[in-house]
Amino acid sequence: MENFGEVANKDILPPAFPGTPYTSDQTGKILHVVPIKDLRYVELLFPVDSTDDLYRSKPTSYIAHLLGHEGAGSVLAHLKERGWANDLCAGGTNQASDFSTLSITIELTDAGLEHVDAVVEAVFAYVNMMRTTGPQEWTLRETQTVSDNNFRFLSKRRPIDFTQQVAANMHLYPVEHIISGPYKIYDYDPNIITKFVDKMVVENCIVFVVAKAFEGKTTQKEKWYGTDYSLADISPAQARRWTAASVSDPSLSDLGYPARNDLICTDFALRDPAPKREVPGLLRDTPRCRVFFKTDDTYRMPKLNVLMALNTGAAYATPADAVLTVFLADILTEHCMHFSYLASMADLNSGSYNAKKGIVINLSGYNHKLHVLLSKILEELKELHNKVEESLFERIKDKTSEKFTNFLFEQPYHHAVYGTDLCMEDKKWNMEEKMEALAGLTLDDLKQFAQKFLSQFHLEMLIHGNASREEADRLVDTVLDALDPAAPDPSARPVTRVAKLEAREDLYRFRE
Repeated sequence: MENFGEVANKDILPPAFPGTPYTSDQTGKILHVVPIKDLRYVELLFPVDSTDDLYRSKPTSYIAHLLGHEGAGSVLAHLKERGWANDLCAGGTNQASDFSTLSITIELTDAGLEHVDAVVEAVFAYVNMMRTTGPQEWTLRETQTVSDNNFRFLSKRRPIDFTQQVAANMHLYPVEHIISGPYKIYDYDPNIITKFVDKMVVENCIVFVVAKAFEGKTTQKEKWYGTDYSLADISPAQARRWTAASVSDPSLSDLGYPARNDLICTDFALRDPAPKREVPGLLRDTPRCRVFFKTDDTYRMPKLNVLMALNTGAAYATPADAVLTVFLADILTEHCMHFSYLASMADLNSGSYNAKKGIVINLSGYNHKLHVLLSKILEELKELHNKVEESLFERIKDKTSEKFTNFLFEQPYHHAVYGTDLCMEDKKWNMEEKMEALAGLTLDDLKQFAQKFLSQFHLEMLIHGNASREEADRLVDTVLDALDPAAPDPSARPVTRVAKLEAREDLYRFRE
């Protein structure tokens, strides 16, 4: 009131647009769309009732969690096993006062595009299972526990961002829930969940299939953007197949609910930050590793961040090695998928990506069980060369090729930054060199490279957050004991060298 009390209340209601834009004659359709980039995906869109007044139970969050989970039994795991998909995203969209939508978007492989009806069938089999078995209270209670924890330990935001969010929330929540409303699940309401699941039927669905493969085969052009597309009714044969889809079918029997989440944290005790440090200190410096550590004495949250880089000259010795490092990081992510999704639901997040010096693995979240997640990741990395299959290799190869190709269609400023790096950095492989190397790579190449990579590397780590010095030491030992790398010669460690330009000095590099 001190700062805003003089703002006049003009009792003006926001404009209302009653009714839904999706009528019965607009659903039960399938569209084939030609994109500009080389994209392949299928999206299932279901118009449903508005969720504005359902923030206490958040039914779409429950549905999105089950359809979007990525571990054993999930739609995505089922599709990846067959080499049909790379990614899946599910959630509520287009929330308005009178309607909203539920969307499931699946990034397809070439084989997935050829089997798109079977891909959609898997989604409906899972939805039909949810409808038949009814809402599962245990999975919502898990989500509720995690949302309570996340709200309790919410990171501090910039005042301007917080103020904007609160101002927007005032239109959506009662005053007592203006801050907590977007985060917390207050009630378990199986009737509301059932009502939304019952809307997820073929006759209330719009299917979008997007791919370059439809170029020259469409019949209509969108008015404003000129997008080429075709529109048709979902055929009777498709409708019968998708409506009858069932997990009792042997080809769909691997679908099921996620396992109970044993990574949800319960210990939130804070560690003593003494002695206080302004910056991380050197915890360990040996021929095999260099580690920096700092106990959090600023935010005082029961969370921990671990960043580790596995550095080796083998990662970027040739264009082929650079591409294989990409493969190594992406396949590690794939192999961790069966536990990383449940971990993320417990706010234990992880990721791996390639870098010029090697691969980087990062973990963050509640410290209570972060060491469990770390051990799981290391076990997958250690056995990666023994466990990777041809179908996964080909899918990652296809995905990488698509990413490289799509780079050609990026906006000019992306190419300007890329060109600057090519000029300034010593030994920077260009996209053409990597694309040429990619074409000839095989699964055996990856297996041999993974063994070579993991046999000798230098570990660099940063550990920051709610951990004691002894706990940080144990994390380092966990990594070294699991992977047991030989120490590389210091002179062989990769170093990034960048040209130093004086004022008004230009640098040009010419391709041969």
